[in-house]
Amino acid sequence: MIELAPDLWLFPGPSDRDDRDRATRKVIAAKLACAARDIRFEVGITGKPRVVFPSCPLNFSRACRPGGWVLAVSDAKRVGVDLEPLPQDMDWTPIVRHLFSTAEQNWIHGLSPSVRTEGFFRLWTGKEAVLKAEESGIADGVADPDFTDLLGIGPWPDLDSHHLDIKSGHASVQWFKQGSELLVCRAVLN
Repeated sequence: MIELAPDLWLFPGPSDRDDRDRATRKVIAAKLACAARDIRFEVGITGKPRVVFPSCPLNFSRACRPGGWVLAVSDAKRVGVDLEPLPQDMDWTPIVRHLFSTAEQNWIHGLSPSVRTEGFFRLWTGKEAVLKAEESGIADGVADPDFTDLLGIGPWPDLDSHHLDIKSGHASVQWFKQGSELLVCRAVLN
Protein backbone atom coordinates (compact mmCIF):
# COMPACT_ATOMS: atom_id res chain seq x y z
CA MET A 1 0.00 0.00 0.00
CA ILE A 2 1.39 3.39 -1.07
CA GLU A 3 -0.10 6.56 0.40
CA LEU A 4 -0.21 9.04 -2.50
CA ALA A 5 -1.78 11.78 -0.35
CA PRO A 6 -3.85 11.95 2.83
CA ASP A 7 -6.86 9.66 2.37
CA LEU A 8 -5.62 8.33 -1.00
CA TRP A 9 -3.88 4.95 -1.35
CA LEU A 10 -2.50 2.95 -4.25
CA PHE A 11 -2.38 -0.84 -3.93
CA PRO A 12 0.05 -2.12 -6.59
CA GLY A 13 -0.20 -5.57 -8.06
CA PRO A 14 -3.02 -7.93 -8.88
CA SER A 15 -6.04 -8.20 -6.59
CA ASP A 16 -9.50 -9.66 -6.64
CA ARG A 17 -12.70 -8.16 -5.26
CA ASP A 18 -12.27 -9.93 -1.89
CA ASP A 19 -8.76 -8.45 -1.51
CA ARG A 20 -10.05 -4.97 -2.33
CA ASP A 21 -13.00 -5.34 0.06
CA ARG A 22 -10.74 -6.51 2.92
CA ALA A 23 -8.30 -3.63 2.41
CA THR A 24 -11.14 -1.11 2.11
CA ARG A 25 -12.72 -2.36 5.34
CA LYS A 26 -9.36 -2.11 7.10
CA VAL A 27 -8.82 1.52 6.02
CA ILE A 28 -12.39 2.53 6.87
CA ALA A 29 -12.27 0.74 10.24
CA ALA A 30 -9.10 2.65 11.12
CA LYS A 31 -10.82 5.94 10.28
CA LEU A 32 -13.93 5.03 12.28
CA ALA A 33 -12.03 3.37 15.15
CA CYS A 34 -14.01 0.15 14.92
CA ALA A 35 -13.36 -3.45 13.92
CA ALA A 36 -12.96 -4.16 10.20
CA ARG A 37 -15.40 -7.07 10.49
CA ASP A 38 -18.12 -4.59 11.55
CA ILE A 39 -17.87 -2.51 8.37
CA ARG A 40 -20.61 -3.15 5.81
CA PHE A 41 -20.82 -1.49 2.45
CA GLU A 42 -22.79 -1.89 -0.72
CA VAL A 43 -22.50 -0.84 -4.32
CA GLY A 44 -25.13 1.52 -5.72
CA ILE A 45 -26.77 1.48 -9.14
CA THR A 46 -23.90 3.43 -10.74
CA GLY A 47 -21.31 1.13 -9.16
CA LYS A 48 -20.23 3.58 -6.45
CA PRO A 49 -19.66 1.88 -3.10
CA ARG A 50 -20.85 3.33 0.20
CA VAL A 51 -20.67 2.47 3.87
CA VAL A 52 -24.05 1.21 5.16
CA PHE A 53 -22.90 0.18 8.65
CA PRO A 54 -21.98 1.78 10.91
CA SER A 55 -23.90 4.88 9.95
CA CYS A 56 -21.35 7.62 9.19
CA PRO A 57 -20.68 10.50 6.80
CA LEU A 58 -17.66 8.66 5.36
CA ASN A 59 -17.51 8.47 1.56
CA PHE A 60 -15.12 6.38 -0.53
CA SER A 61 -14.33 5.50 -4.13
CA ARG A 62 -12.20 2.82 -5.78
CA ALA A 63 -10.77 2.18 -9.22
CA CYS A 64 -9.08 -1.02 -10.35
CA ARG A 65 -6.82 -1.88 -13.27
CA PRO A 66 -4.74 -5.02 -13.90
CA GLY A 67 -1.61 -3.43 -12.38
CA GLY A 68 -3.27 -2.33 -9.14
CA TRP A 69 -6.08 -0.37 -7.59
CA VAL A 70 -6.65 2.89 -5.77
CA LEU A 71 -8.84 3.91 -2.81
CA ALA A 72 -9.91 7.45 -1.90
CA VAL A 73 -11.76 8.29 1.32
CA SER A 74 -13.44 11.53 2.43
CA ASP A 75 -14.86 12.27 5.85
CA ALA A 76 -17.90 14.27 4.79
CA LYS A 77 -17.65 15.16 1.10
CA ARG A 78 -18.41 13.04 -1.95
CA VAL A 79 -15.26 11.65 -3.56
CA GLY A 80 -14.43 9.91 -6.82
CA VAL A 81 -11.20 8.37 -8.05
CA ASP A 82 -9.86 6.96 -11.29
CA LEU A 83 -6.69 5.09 -12.16
CA GLU A 84 -5.26 4.57 -15.64
CA PRO A 85 -2.04 3.20 -17.07
CA LEU A 86 -0.32 5.54 -19.51
CA PRO A 87 0.07 3.37 -22.64
CA GLN A 88 1.96 4.96 -25.48
CA ASP A 89 0.37 2.88 -28.26
CA MET A 90 -3.36 3.39 -27.63
CA ASP A 91 -5.51 5.03 -30.29
CA TRP A 92 -7.82 7.20 -28.20
CA THR A 93 -8.74 9.51 -31.11
CA PRO A 94 -12.30 8.09 -31.47
CA ILE A 95 -12.92 8.64 -27.75
CA VAL A 96 -11.84 12.27 -28.02
CA ARG A 97 -13.91 12.84 -31.17
CA HIS A 98 -17.12 11.39 -29.75
CA LEU A 99 -16.98 12.18 -26.03
CA PHE A 100 -15.00 15.38 -25.42
CA SER A 101 -16.09 18.99 -25.93
CA THR A 102 -14.87 20.82 -29.04
CA ALA A 103 -12.47 22.93 -26.97
CA GLU A 104 -11.07 19.82 -25.26
CA GLN A 105 -10.63 18.13 -28.65
CA ASN A 106 -8.82 21.16 -30.05
CA TRP A 107 -6.55 21.32 -27.00
CA ILE A 108 -5.56 17.65 -27.22
CA HIS A 109 -4.89 17.82 -30.95
CA GLY A 110 -2.81 20.96 -30.40
CA LEU A 111 -0.44 19.22 -27.97
CA SER A 112 2.92 17.96 -29.13
CA PRO A 113 2.90 14.20 -29.72
CA SER A 114 5.25 13.67 -26.75
CA VAL A 115 2.64 14.87 -24.22
CA ARG A 116 -0.61 14.14 -26.07
CA THR A 117 -1.21 10.76 -24.41
CA GLU A 118 -0.79 12.17 -20.91
CA GLY A 119 -3.04 15.12 -21.82
CA PHE A 120 -5.75 12.70 -22.93
CA PHE A 121 -5.46 10.62 -19.75
CA ARG A 122 -5.52 13.69 -17.51
CA LEU A 123 -8.82 14.72 -19.07
CA TRP A 124 -10.19 11.17 -19.03
CA THR A 125 -9.28 10.43 -15.39
CA GLY A 126 -10.50 13.86 -14.31
CA LYS A 127 -13.86 13.30 -15.96
CA GLU A 128 -14.16 9.78 -14.52
CA ALA A 129 -13.28 10.93 -11.00
CA VAL A 130 -15.78 13.81 -11.06
CA LEU A 131 -18.54 11.60 -12.47
CA LYS A 132 -17.88 8.98 -9.79
CA ALA A 133 -18.05 11.65 -7.09
CA GLU A 134 -21.36 12.87 -8.55
CA GLU A 135 -22.49 9.23 -8.60
CA SER A 136 -23.50 9.47 -12.23
CA GLY A 137 -20.79 7.37 -13.88
CA ILE A 138 -19.99 7.55 -17.59
CA ALA A 139 -23.28 6.06 -18.84
CA ASP A 140 -24.56 9.56 -19.58
CA GLY A 141 -21.35 10.50 -21.42
CA VAL A 142 -18.30 12.51 -20.46
CA ALA A 143 -18.88 15.84 -22.23
CA ASP A 144 -19.70 17.13 -18.73
CA PRO A 145 -17.69 17.92 -16.76
CA ASP A 146 -16.02 20.19 -19.30
CA PHE A 147 -12.41 20.95 -18.41
CA THR A 148 -12.04 23.73 -21.00
CA ASP A 149 -11.44 26.44 -18.39
CA LEU A 150 -8.45 24.50 -17.01
CA LEU A 151 -6.72 24.01 -20.34
CA GLY A 152 -3.85 26.47 -20.48
CA ILE A 153 -0.86 26.91 -22.67
CA GLY A 154 1.37 23.86 -22.76
CA PRO A 155 0.77 20.23 -21.92
CA TRP A 156 -1.20 20.94 -18.74
CA PRO A 157 -1.69 23.82 -16.33
CA ASP A 158 1.25 24.24 -13.99
CA LEU A 159 -0.20 22.54 -10.92
CA ASP A 160 -1.63 19.08 -10.44
CA SER A 161 -4.52 20.44 -8.35
CA HIS A 162 -7.43 22.39 -9.80
CA HIS A 163 -10.89 23.64 -8.94
CA LEU A 164 -13.69 23.05 -11.41
CA ASP A 165 -17.27 24.29 -11.61
CA ILE A 166 -19.59 21.38 -12.37
CA LYS A 167 -23.35 20.98 -12.73
CA SER A 168 -23.71 19.85 -9.10
CA GLY A 169 -21.53 22.64 -7.70
CA HIS A 170 -17.77 22.66 -7.39
CA ALA A 171 -15.03 20.01 -7.44
CA SER A 172 -11.42 19.95 -6.32
CA VAL A 173 -9.47 17.72 -8.70
CA GLN A 174 -5.94 16.36 -8.13
CA TRP A 175 -3.69 14.18 -10.28
CA PHE A 176 -0.89 11.94 -9.04
CA LYS A 177 1.64 10.20 -11.26
CA GLN A 178 3.18 6.98 -10.04
CA GLY A 179 6.35 6.73 -12.05
CA SER A 180 5.84 7.35 -15.75
CA GLU A 181 3.31 4.58 -16.25
CA LEU A 182 0.35 5.26 -13.97
CA LEU A 183 -1.98 8.22 -13.43
CA VAL A 184 -4.44 8.61 -10.55
CA CYS A 185 -7.05 11.34 -10.27
CA ARG A 186 -9.13 12.20 -7.20
CA ALA A 187 -12.12 14.55 -7.25
CA VAL A 188 -13.80 15.86 -4.10
CA LEU A 189 -17.11 17.72 -4.37
CA ASN A 190 -17.36 20.88 -2.31
